Amino acid sequence: MSRLCLGKVAALGVLLLAGLGLFMACNGDGNDHSSGAEPAENEAEATKVEQQREIMRGFLGAYPFKSYASFEDAEQVAGYHIPRASAEYPVAFDQTTLQWFPQFDRPKSDTQYTFPPLAPTSIGVNVAPSYFYPEGDKGATSGKPMTVGGKTGWMDDGKTAWVFVFDCGAVDDVKVWCQVTGVKEIGWESFDHFVSTLQ
Repeated sequence: MSRLCLGKVAALGVLLLAGLGLFMACNGDGNDHSSGAEPAENEAEATKVEQQREIMRGFLGAYPFKSYASFEDAEQVAGYHIPRASAEYPVAFDQTTLQWFPQFDRPKSDTQYTFPPLAPTSIGVNVAPSYFYPEGDKGATSGKPMTVGGKTGWMDDGKTAWVFVFDCGAVDDVKVWCQVTGVKEIGWESFDHFVSTLQ
């Protein structure tokens, strides 16, 4: 799992899913039209639905994101370099996504690369300033010190995936970290090779 500091988003995501579940239980106008429903019950249900809609609007408004077909365009907006893999790994959906958080000055970036031998399996590359991590630089470097793909960084060896973090620059005098996440099905040599291509 990503070590990036997204706890608040996860909590809001639960509310978002709750709202979606409520929508699925209602028809298009947000009212329950079961035969035994009373007008007052319908009104109360409609109010709940509208409240959930407001939560979702707030969620999407507080954490906006935008996708870019060009790395150069994404970098210009983000203000920092976004390492990219070699051409042997196609960029999934041909886009890099930036997401903004109201408490932070800069967005984080996310790029998914297709791993051709196991397509559509992908390898994720997240780039973000240190304030996205719990405890900043200390949180980013909480894994086991390790060299992967010729890069010195820190590794979390999970049950199903590897998460490798390395220093990839700075912005506004704050370190920027690159986090690479790959499922273990791709094999260690492939993961190591992918990291080696990031420039």
